[in-house]
Amino acid sequence: MKIKFSHFTAHTSIALLNFSKGNAHDDENVSLRGWKNSKVGRSLSVQGSEVVYTTNSDFDFGSSVNVNHNDIQDQLQLDSSSNPFNFIWVACSTRGTVIKVDTLSGTILGEYRSSPRYHPPSTQVLNGNPSRTTMDPNGSVWVANRNAIGPNNRGTIVHISLNENNQCEDCNGIPGIQTSTGLGDIKNWTNMTGNRGVSTADDECIVHYTEVNSTGTCHLSIDSNYDVWVSGSGIQTFDKVKGGRWDVQDSGKILVSYPSVGKGGYGGLIDPNGFLWSSHPDAYAPYDIHLLRWDTSKPLNGTNGDPLGNSIGPLLPGTNWASQNIDSYGLCIDSQGNVWSTTMESDGIVKFASNGTHGNHEAQGCAVGLNDDVWVAHGKAITTSSPSYTVGHLLNNGTHLGNVRVGRGPTGVAVDGKGKVWSTNYDNSSLLRIDPSLNNGVGGVDLNVSLGSGCGPYNYGSMTGRDIPPPQFRIMDCNL
Repeated sequence: MKIKFSHFTAHTSIALLNFSKGNAHDDENVSLRGWKNSKVGRSLSVQGSEVVYTTNSDFDFGSSVNVNHNDIQDQLQLDSSSNPFNFIWVACSTRGTVIKVDTLSGTILGEYRSSPRYHPPSTQVLNGNPSRTTMDPNGSVWVANRNAIGPNNRGTIVHISLNENNQCEDCNGIPGIQTSTGLGDIKNWTNMTGNRGVSTADDECIVHYTEVNSTGTCHLSIDSNYDVWVSGSGIQTFDKVKGGRWDVQDSGKILVSYPSVGKGGYGGLIDPNGFLWSSHPDAYAPYDIHLLRWDTSKPLNGTNGDPLGNSIGPLLPGTNWASQNIDSYGLCIDSQGNVWSTTMESDGIVKFASNGTHGNHEAQGCAVGLNDDVWVAHGKAITTSSPSYTVGHLLNNGTHLGNVRVGRGPTGVAVDGKGKVWSTNYDNSSLLRIDPSLNNGVGGVDLNVSLGSGCGPYNYGSMTGRDIPPPQFRIMDCNL
């Protein structure tokens, strides 16, 4: 039975409780006014359309995430701050798949295609070359495919839902959700025909597949309304795609498109003020180097609101966007709303508005920890003994604490709900977890997950969902 909260006054709007057994009917939706259970056998007591729990001991039964009964006794309420789901989504760029990993244990829970095998009438076998994975507030993931494999030779995005949060669609007539359960368990997906482009996908957690208007599709960010913003490093058109579950009206459809202003499109995020930040590094010249900053409440048009390219202040009056002249690559944001940008062709990282160094050349992804420390993936290098096969650790003031040795070719980093740091390592297809408390606070690897031969995890984005602007979903799972 699924119970939905819908009347909280906190900044978070919805929480879900999932019951695996009890006296109520499975899949029945009911409202919550309080809770009560039988003291004998812990069975559910159902009165009409309500299930009632009332005491701390009731709430202790089962497990919960982001809710508590400690702030006010004998009452269930949302935590004052939320943690993301205990999953990380990793794009296997070379293999054309996406892997879901449990961040607590390192167990690989599923592997999914990022695109169908064909786009008729062509019989060419496709590889979407995914690289950007961004978790939405439901725990599901949106993935950008860099290769122009759409029917109109444009990039594509795919939405893979989280089965653990009842986000997948039971649509094939077989009871239960048919979905991947581990590494190499990749379900067939013939083409993008039918409903939402996924009717031929055997995996019922693949729920949307959309061709967008960009090429080299790399920018993928999610706003507080759960809508998805997409662009690319080739054709730099920005699309706003309706987000949400598969049964949300118009989900997966392009709501609006903005022609390119020649800035951004490689990767980025949306800050709590609704400003979209999008990088474009020197590696993708002749489009020039720049960092786009755009107020998404307004159209992407008009003149550059920062023509000097070095301002961090408000946009000039009457302008909607600005561009900083910086060799921007990976972007991340701290708890104060400060945006950090790595500079690939130097050893720098820029904090708007202060600078720091991270200790190595060719920086790529970055992430911010629970204490606002900054972690930087040092990218690829020529030899396996090169010190650039590391992740750098900085204080929020830019002080370089040191480097953590990881796998070969770290490109992306992410932070999970426990504060552990994850590094995706392109050259040896591995995923490593860093405990920041090890080695006198510099950090050290405490878990190594092999992603299988030929994964090639080239990742940027919010792989764990920590960078998504509020509001966020909270989950409580009562295992009755």
